[in-house]
Amino acid sequence: MTTISIACSQSVVTSGPNRFPLYVGFCKANDLASLAAAPSFTSSTSNDVLARSAATPPVREWQRPIDQNRVAAMAATFSKPGELMPNPVLLSENPNRVGGSVKVSPLVVGNGTLTGFWNVEITVPSGTSERPLWILDGQHRIAALASSTQQASEVPVVFMIDDGSGVYNSATFAKLFAQVTTEAKKLDTLHAEWLTYAFLLGEYAPQHPRSSQAIAAMTTVIDLCRTPTLSSGANNPFFGQIQFNSDPARTPNMPAGGFEYTCIELKSILQSHYFGRTMNAAVLPPNELAEEISLAYEALRKSVSNAPTSVFFGSSSHQQRIMQEAYLAGVLQFLASHGTPVLSGKTWDAVLSGLNFQATNWDFSWVLTLNGVHQTRSKKIAIDVFREVFRTQALPGSSPTLADHLRGNAAGVTLEASYLTGGGKRATARSTPAVTQGLVAGNRLSFVTGGRTHLRVSDQISNVADIEVIDKASGPLNTKYPAIVRSGMRLDATIMRNPLELLILMHHYGGTQSHADVSVQF
Repeated sequence: MTTISIACSQSVVTSGPNRFPLYVGFCKANDLASLAAAPSFTSSTSNDVLARSAATPPVREWQRPIDQNRVAAMAATFSKPGELMPNPVLLSENPNRVGGSVKVSPLVVGNGTLTGFWNVEITVPSGTSERPLWILDGQHRIAALASSTQQASEVPVVFMIDDGSGVYNSATFAKLFAQVTTEAKKLDTLHAEWLTYAFLLGEYAPQHPRSSQAIAAMTTVIDLCRTPTLSSGANNPFFGQIQFNSDPARTPNMPAGGFEYTCIELKSILQSHYFGRTMNAAVLPPNELAEEISLAYEALRKSVSNAPTSVFFGSSSHQQRIMQEAYLAGVLQFLASHGTPVLSGKTWDAVLSGLNFQATNWDFSWVLTLNGVHQTRSKKIAIDVFREVFRTQALPGSSPTLADHLRGNAAGVTLEASYLTGGGKRATARSTPAVTQGLVAGNRLSFVTGGRTHLRVSDQISNVADIEVIDKASGPLNTKYPAIVRSGMRLDATIMRNPLELLILMHHYGGTQSHADVSVQF
């Protein structure tokens, strides 16, 4: 059996209670290529395989795929006369390899005298056997040098080899890998996310204040991606269709369209709308939550009659990510408030039917824009409305469908007029009650305050994302009173017309608007 011996100097780094032995020496590039490999996945590794790997430590393939184009370019450079690669590579013993293939012993001269150096002896693997060493940093340099004219050149090497204390393990190597690659070529965000999850780093570390939420959310995402069938035996539509591998070929392709997320995006949704919220029902374990999400997706798919033009499953010109997230937020709110539908003797089909999903026109071609401030407004409305209707299991107000409500049907606000205290603040005592006036889109009403000179918007319908109060008499100046929408404004007859003619402009989903006119006599 062939072995390669490398003379090394040794140093031990002490950090807290841990002692980390390091060995520094030189090895030929082509020898390194036969001894070491990076524990990496490939560009063709499927999303479900990566999800399964992240969920079952020790993760065996946690480095990024090797870039062969980069290797070829580096090899061409190293093959030019006068080129040098002095940067050391970082290697460790492969902790997954069964049987010792790396031995470290003091280096002695012929008469047994200690030299102060150490001999690192590595057994060369045969055939397709797993390599005895892991490349933690330098896989592209090793591959490039080994395929260049400098393949026999000595490469500086730093070895991380355990001395029996057990200080080195897969988690240690993964953390070091993440640290050293920050200074070289930063990990792509998806790779970094599931890597930190797998080794409980960053937000997933036990000491992080939200680690339990983050772990539960990502575990749910992993279960959703790696589980091929549901408990009923039906196919799981999310199987392999949540992106863990950033290669474009691994982009999700849901069978009915829509709801195509990266692991980071979906984990964020679950953390925001489920694990990070107060629960009335028992918190579902990740595998059960994953199943309920799949069942709710299938129920939606069956209830939407105009799928090709719908905001959920339509073409790119019809799909709206805001509405897809709003639906998931609603489903998660139902589970947080009531538990699974089965507990109430229902199915997801029945839940959606109770909210008239089957009769709703989910073609939102009426939307004017979802850009800029309208995107923020629309997302807030959609999520708030879906969460509320799934919690109450009832449609809002007089709207026959959710689409009608989001568009602004029966939109309205409530104006409240109050007396002012001697200190100029809004009076709240029972002896000085306020008066209110409800306004619905299209109204032209008068509001007599009876001497009350503090005016504010005290309430608004859920399909109103933002309100502007405009002085109609200001003409081109377009004077606005934002204070009325916030904490309230004092009505001052010395500087304002009385009655004060106001336009209440209400902003709805997708850039749509409605308004009401009110004459405030104070």
